Order: sequence, then C-alpha cells, then structure tokens
Amino acid sequence: MSDSSSVQLFFVNETVWGEVPVASPIVFSEFRFTNESLTQNTETAQSEEIRSDRMVSDIIRTQVGAGGDAGIELSYGSHDPLFVGALYDDWSTEVNAVGVGITISYPSPENNTGILAHTSADSPDPFLNVVVGQHLRLDGSLASPTNDGVYKVVAKDTTASPQTITVSPAPPSAEAIASANLRGQYISNGTTRKSFQIEKLYSDLSPLQYQRFSGMRVGSMDLNIAPGAIINGSFTFQGKELIASSASAGSSTVAVSANDVMSAVDNITDIRIDGVEIADAAACFTNVQFTVENNLRDQPCIGSLALGGIGIGRTNVSGTIEAYFRDRSLFARYLDFTTTSVSFRATLAGNSYVFDFPAVKFTSGEVVAGGNDQDVIVSMEFEAKRDATSGFMLAITRIPTGTA
Repeated sequence: MSDSSSVQLFFVNETVWGEVPVASPIVFSEFRFTNESLTQNTETAQSEEIRSDRMVSDIIRTQVGAGGDAGIELSYGSHDPLFVGALYDDWSTEVNAVGVGITISYPSPENNTGILAHTSADSPDPFLNVVVGQHLRLDGSLASPTNDGVYKVVAKDTTASPQTITVSPAPPSAEAIASANLRGQYISNGTTRKSFQIEKLYSDLSPLQYQRFSGMRVGSMDLNIAPGAIINGSFTFQGKELIASSASAGSSTVAVSANDVMSAVDNITDIRIDGVEIADAAACFTNVQFTVENNLRDQPCIGSLALGGIGIGRTNVSGTIEAYFRDRSLFARYLDFTTTSVSFRATLAGNSYVFDFPAVKFTSGEVVAGGNDQDVIVSMEFEAKRDATSGFMLAITRIPTGTA
C-alpha cells in the first residue's frame, strides 16, 4: 500500500505536444505541491442493442484523456515554468543593470510618476530590454527618504538622449544616483503554446511505480491571499493520456527551489489600486484572489483512442477583492464601473513577485450586514480586459534578490 505523503510529482517542458523530449539528458524538475488529482479521464458508450434478457450487450471505451489539479503554496522560483504554461508566454529578456548612473526627476505637472534617465556613457544601454508594463526594482539610492523600491514602467522614450523611462509611483525625491541597480523580468498573457510531461512517482512501492501524463496544458491557475494563511493556489491541467510504468522517462530529476513558502501576513509588501499603495488606514484587505482560465477543449480524432490535441480558447482573468468597509472610495469603483488597475507584490528574503492587472472592471459588489456581531465587508469581483498601453491583461514580474 502506498502512502500519499510518499507521492512525488515531476515535470518537463515538451517540445512536441504529447511527446517526451528527445534531447538528452531529459531532466525532470521537482513539482512542489500540496495535493493532486491527476488521473486518466475515460469516456464510454453503452451498446444500444436490444436484448430480450434486458442486459447491456457491451460497453465501449470511446476516448481517453488526462487531467486534474495540483495545489501549491507560493514560494519564489518553484513554479515559474508553470506560470509560463498558464500565461502561454516566455519570460522577457531580464533587465539586470548593475552600477549605472541614473537621474530621477519629475514630469510637469507631477502625476505620481517619476522620470529615470541614464548616463549616456553607460554601455550596454541599461534600458535596452525595459518594456512598458513591467516592474523593476531600483536600488543604490543615497537620498533620504530612499528611492530604493519596485516601480512599474508606464512609458519609455527611446528618442530622448539619454533615453528615459517613466515609472509609477513617483520616487520620493529627485536624485542623481551614481551607482544604481535595476532588475526585473516578466511574462504576460500570450499565445505561445506550452505543454508538459508530468510524472507521478509512488516512491514507497517496490518496484517503483510511475504514472506519466503527456500533453498536459495548463487550463487554469488561481492564487489566494487571506489573513493568517500561506499564499496558496492551484494549477488545473488537461492533456493527452496517462501511461503507467515502473521506470521514469527522464534521465534525472532536479529540485526547482528550496525557498520558503510565502504568507499573507509577512510577505505581501503592498497592494496598489491605480498605482497607489493602499495603506491599512485607507483599506484593510481581507481577501485577494484571482483566476486565469484558458478555456481548453479536447480534440478527439477518428482512429485514435488518445486525444489528437488540446485546443486553446480565450484567456479570461477574473478575481475578488474584499476589505473592511470604511468609506465609499473602493466601492465607488464598482458603482461607477471605472476601469481600474490592481497589483500586489509578494516578497521573501529579497525575492519578489509582482502580479499586475492593468485594466479591470468590477462586475459585482456588495456591502451588506450579514448579521449581528460581524464586520461589514466590501466584496467586489473583477474581470480583466486588454490594457491599451501595455497590451496585456495580466503580467507577472519576478525579481530575484541582489544582482547577477
């Protein structure tokens, strides 16, 4: 008998849908998870033959596929390939400028943004790989208060000499930083098809037992942030078939990260509405949740029991925000049906993720008294749409600690 605490999951990116990569060695990465329901899905049909004994003549297997969920706790670097799979994109070229000259100034009129210009002598150009919509960490400031922090790039001027980028929120003070560091890399919802081979190992059985799930695309991803809890979520997969074996299809396995899991108490460093950090005095949040849904569909073929493909539909991004009710400012965004940007950052040991929704509409909301001796909560659901400036609905920026 196998014990659930002895089950391990591993994954590797496919280069051809539904097939084990041919490159050697084939290295599967550890899949850090909390629970899973990966299995084969089988469709059957009963024979419609009429029999005088009222019995079913036969049961025919008409299609098999694979799918299920895997629950996770958020830890830096552990699920980056799966974020890529959920957003159907590739990580951008990392911005990693070390020891460059940066001048911080403000536009006129000031609008909660700052302008960063780099010294023209800097080579290579530190802004070369900066993309509008991504977030960057700036450090090296000697001003008081310090300008060190994480900023969103809202504009880039390649015609200026030297080039400039406009960031939000506005850095606290104008400054010429002699030796600044800039770092950040992001993905956004895209169209590049991604799939995985996922292996499930029952490590306490002898001989070892493997189940390999091929052609697994990420159908949906969700993340949940609540007070007093670890940040958790899940990935839902849909794929070609399950193959049982006593041996792995890979040459070896590798741990993706040993970083600690993040919590909503210690590791959510800010929540921003329209680029402005919401302090506890203005709104104390009780729940932030979002879901990415890729609307996958099975593609069965005549002459093949396993699926011939997994179709990909539109990307839908939705979520929920809840906070203690203090005034109408947050709820007014639902009443006025205002396009709003929402972002939050999770940081642990200097490693950060920024989850950014640049254009959402609040599609439902309520502020109700549920009964005696309860707090009144403003609860609003949102749906994301394409942001005209950045060209995406959701972006995830990753920023590792230090420089490289």
